[in-house]
Amino acid sequence: MFGYVRPLVPELKVSEYEYYKGVYCGLCRSLGRNTGCASRFALNYDLVFLALVRMAVLGEEYSFDRKRCALHPLKRRPSLGECRALSFCAYATAMFTAMKIEDNKSDSRGISRVGAFLAMPYGKYLGRRSGKIGEISSGVSEYLTELTALEKENCPSIDRPAELFGRALALICSGDTGEESSPEYRICYDVGFHLGKFIYIADAADDYGDDVKSGSYNPIVAVCGGDGISDSVKKNLYEALLLECRDLYASVSLLDYTRCPAVESIIKNIIELGMPAAACRILGVDPTGETDK
Repeated sequence: MFGYVRPLVPELKVSEYEYYKGVYCGLCRSLGRNTGCASRFALNYDLVFLALVRMAVLGEEYSFDRKRCALHPLKRRPSLGECRALSFCAYATAMFTAMKIEDNKSDSRGISRVGAFLAMPYGKYLGRRSGKIGEISSGVSEYLTELTALEKENCPSIDRPAELFGRALALICSGDTGEESSPEYRICYDVGFHLGKFIYIADAADDYGDDVKSGSYNPIVAVCGGDGISDSVKKNLYEALLLECRDLYASVSLLDYTRCPAVESIIKNIIELGMPAAACRILGVDPTGETDK
């Protein structure tokens, strides 16, 4: 994942920001505990959002402790205690990272390919550590394989690869939430789908310049060419990202936040304020959709 899904911190209450940091810290510890210390390098804000959603869905009793760690040895910081939401996100991170390493091995060239091969033992290790959610790995892998095929074809579409990535993330987000017909599963599936589409399109826009230089696949380059993104295309992409935010908001509004009321404010801050702010930054538009000059 890529780190575009974060709150707009100035609009959070102090207690909400402390809560958010506590979930971040708890997830970092869960990664170390469940999938190995090195997996902590994969931690990012997108994973914290996934953990928050699953906290609301699972409705467990949650507790925080104040702990020190290697990065913050002098001051105790709030940390969410181990729970199903954190452990699942840790295993999902291991699974996704292992698949990414495997994909890099086949796609990379030169020194990057050597690096990908050197990372293979770690990828296999992570694949084994993600075994506790192995029932969703085949479906996720299938979608990512289809996505790789589209990228190799230089698919001239933004929506097709974004939808495949969205479906892969939907399986991850909805895993271990019950039967496919259950409300919890459907809500989490929709959350993952719209979140995945937002992340894929935002990442393509953010990487546009680098991908033009390197010749790597980018759906925006395939559609618009490598001479820059026009103002009209930027506005269309911005509206597409806002649409995913609206659909995502509709999905999270169905969650029950009774056991974790602070989670509701944080999630809605991320969707209403944080994600649109990320879209503005990436595309160079102001909140009205006008292109910055």
